[in-house]
Amino acid sequence: AHATAVDGGLGLQDAVTPVMHDIISFHNMLLVIITSIVILVAVLLAIVILRFNSRANPTPSKTTHNTLLEVAWTVLPVMILVVIAIPSFRLLYKEVVVPEADMTVKAVGYQWYWG
Repeated sequence: AHATAVDGGLGLQDAVTPVMHDIISFHNMLLVIITSIVILVAVLLAIVILRFNSRANPTPSKTTHNTLLEVAWTVLPVMILVVIAIPSFRLLYKEVVVPEADMTVKAVGYQWYWG
């Protein structure tokens, strides 16, 4: 497996460790969730622009509250964050276990040179 950056490359480099495989899976899951949210917001914005402009709706609604809608746009983001947080914390705890190193490199950085 060759893992160098290439022009037009998308995604992460090839995984070597089990933790990196999990990081890539988490990244791909987040990509799907975030893309879905962006598409949903763009579609809702387009609907609002087209349906509720002054030409399509000359007399605006006087509605001030919609309890179901307010609960939905409070609970849905919380549920999305929980769906993201659970695998995130699992991955974080997997990263805590650091395997024994074969070699240790110590580098000291000074203001104008390396020591």
